[in-house]
Amino acid sequence: MDCQTARKWMSPYLDSELETAKTFEIGEHLRACEPCRRRFDAERHVDDMLRDRLSRESMPPALWHQLRKEVNRSELLSGFRIPAVIATAAGIMLFAVLYMASGDRSAKPSEVFTGQWAHYVNQSVPSESMLSDAEIEKALLDDYGLRFSTAREDTHRHPVKVMGGRYVLFGSQPALELRVKCCGKDAVITTFLRSNAGKLPRGIQELEREAFGKDVKRDGVNIRVNTVGEAEFFIASEHYLDGLMDAIQPGKA
Repeated sequence: MDCQTARKWMSPYLDSELETAKTFEIGEHLRACEPCRRRFDAERHVDDMLRDRLSRESMPPALWHQLRKEVNRSELLSGFRIPAVIATAAGIMLFAVLYMASGDRSAKPSEVFTGQWAHYVNQSVPSESMLSDAEIEKALLDDYGLRFSTAREDTHRHPVKVMGGRYVLFGSQPALELRVKCCGKDAVITTFLRSNAGKLPRGIQELEREAFGKDVKRDGVNIRVNTVGEAEFFIASEHYLDGLMDAIQPGKA
């Protein structure tokens, strides 16, 4: 294995993500190549520093991934200037700590779907974890190019009320969850990017295909899947869903 190939696989090697044969091959290269070994030791040192400091904090997976990516691609690291790398890592740590200190911990994304639709629809969500109406409107438009209408002509004359929204992980994919009431019944609308649909767990993908454009029932809950633009969404409620289908619209009227 040459140095360029070894360095390409350095990060997954550090994170123990490679198959056994590849891990052995890189390990052998590191034993024989001092420059690559120095690079590996520097990266491992930075990773240990970050992990030690941030393990005491509640860190969203997406942010941790971004921090690791920024450190891994640092040009300072490629030049083996270890003190500069540590300074870079310290700056990133400071950003992470400020990020976590300034945000509402309760609002950070967490996995929400346990496989039981009745539980998902009817679970109690703390009000402090909910976004404001203005934040919901902005998130729908900025992240998904959508708007949500409660106008009677858009809800088949069903009375619809938005109870709140939050950022979540649905099937481990980033999503925006809206909790609403339709005719007084709880309903959940979970929106994610269509480009992430193929990353959902197999069971959810199978339901996605079955429920696309039509109601299916799971655990006593009606479920329908639809798309608008680049967004895809699951709508779930014990109430029938016609009153919610046209409430989600393209962001630009």
